[in-house]
Amino acid sequence: MARRFVKIWKKLNKLVRGKLEIIHVYLTPKGSPSHTKVGTMDGNMSVIVIPGHTEMYIPVERAALEEGIPRDSQECSVQVKIEDVIRAMNFYDVHVGCDEKVEKTWKKMLPKGFSQISNNIRKILGNPPRSKRERELEENIKKLERKNDTLERRANNHAGQIIEMQMAGLIPMFDKPPFKIEYVDRIHYGCDWLIQYWKGDILNRCWIESNLSRTSRKPRFTENETKYFDAGIEGRIKDHYIHHYVDKKGKPHYEFYEDGDFEDGIVFF
Repeated sequence: MARRFVKIWKKLNKLVRGKLEIIHVYLTPKGSPSHTKVGTMDGNMSVIVIPGHTEMYIPVERAALEEGIPRDSQECSVQVKIEDVIRAMNFYDVHVGCDEKVEKTWKKMLPKGFSQISNNIRKILGNPPRSKRERELEENIKKLERKNDTLERRANNHAGQIIEMQMAGLIPMFDKPPFKIEYVDRIHYGCDWLIQYWKGDILNRCWIESNLSRTSRKPRFTENETKYFDAGIEGRIKDHYIHHYVDKKGKPHYEFYEDGDFEDGIVFF
């Protein structure tokens, strides 16, 4: 940090080597033989404090002055390094801030009310800013947690669905069913259950009718169930695909992907 004193760095380094980390700063008016002590500098030569005063000096880049952001007609915010600010605060608190009168004075300058909750260096020290990599890792962890929650919900729903199907007698209690049960829907016309799943690029649909037999004989289909299954076996089912949506005015829309006789066959919405 001290290398900012380019022309006299070697001389200063020799003078402060082995000394206490406090450097006295003197003011020598040009042409005057007197030297008046005006401040105290830290061992890194990066901050100067003035005993009895609330002001101090810390390094700032020329470009930062050019980029200063006006806060009002009299003040502006200038970018400085956080490490210099922290070092200045600590050095000031040790060598000047111990004066209760001075401490009371600078604390009166702090914002009051709502402005007091804004971020400042002391809050940052308690909650250090995270790097971009840390933020990315944290976001990835949150995504994985959300994905894990979704998978847990699916597993719970799937387990509950299996229990319901077992209670309904659709699948055996201890053996695997002879069909996939990933996506099961309860339907109320024709059959009792519809299972849909992909095998390659082919969509498979399983239509299942569940009945209870109070004897050892296979239960018979009702007239409607017989008609329903006959239509499927004989290939007399025609699917119609319709995209239905409601716009912001509440008006429904129906987009037909295939024309056909909607009274004959099964319609999917």
